[in-house]
Amino acid sequence: MYRFSTGLSVMEGNDKDTRYGYLIYEGKSYQNVMTHSTLWSPKNIFDDNRRFWILNEPGVLKAVQKPLPDDYFDSLSIDLDQVETDEIHPTLLNGPQNETKRLFPRINVRTEKKYVEFIDFLEIKFGLSESLNATSKFGAFSEDIGPCMIGLLNNKYIKLPEWPKLYKAPLKWRKLTWLLNNYFSGPYDADTEVVKAMAGKRFHWGNLHLEDHFKNISTEGLVYFFISKLILSYQAWMKEEDSTSLTDPRALDDFIDLVKDHGIRPWQYLY
Repeated sequence: MYRFSTGLSVMEGNDKDTRYGYLIYEGKSYQNVMTHSTLWSPKNIFDDNRRFWILNEPGVLKAVQKPLPDDYFDSLSIDLDQVETDEIHPTLLNGPQNETKRLFPRINVRTEKKYVEFIDFLEIKFGLSESLNATSKFGAFSEDIGPCMIGLLNNKYIKLPEWPKLYKAPLKWRKLTWLLNNYFSGPYDADTEVVKAMAGKRFHWGNLHLEDHFKNISTEGLVYFFISKLILSYQAWMKEEDSTSLTDPRALDDFIDLVKDHGIRPWQYLY
């Protein structure tokens, strides 16, 4: 199962008898966008917020896999460009400092304050506001752009029947978000075997080879902002699944400490 940043969740499966794949979505209507893909048919078998979709052709369905070749991003982008969306992304409307409450409404006051201070750091060090508001072609965007928004039928790309809610945002955000969701992992705990194997590095980029036009301070600031939001979404899911307490989101604290206070620059690992 995967939970999108909006709260929408999806679980995939394959019926051994019929050999047709299926998806079960759960979430309210404001959390999703219908893609109108002709590959899927709805089956009304639930009387709650769940929706059951079955493929119209047989084969092995995989809904989540990481990393995928970047050709899949190109296919996803073509389909995203077919979706009409007029709502500007909340970051552009309300500012990056307000993303904590949108993505993690139950975040504690201390960590929210730390996050706002991190946004101030990104502004001073990387000119975040200018990077966010730089003129660019806009298109449909979600924090979840990556493998979880793609279906694989017999290892070939297919459009899913539902996506998380989409906003209008600069197309550059789309590609950077794909790179993060497809390749990035971290921060790892310092005393793990993984970190020892990486000579002390707390972040990993898989087999990503970065294009030269992304190797600049403006993009670097955007990436650190997007990583913080990726961690926020994940921590919100984990708190909802595992606890009702308001314990600190440790991964976000670690990430901010490493980048802001210790001068670690994971994006520059790729230079």
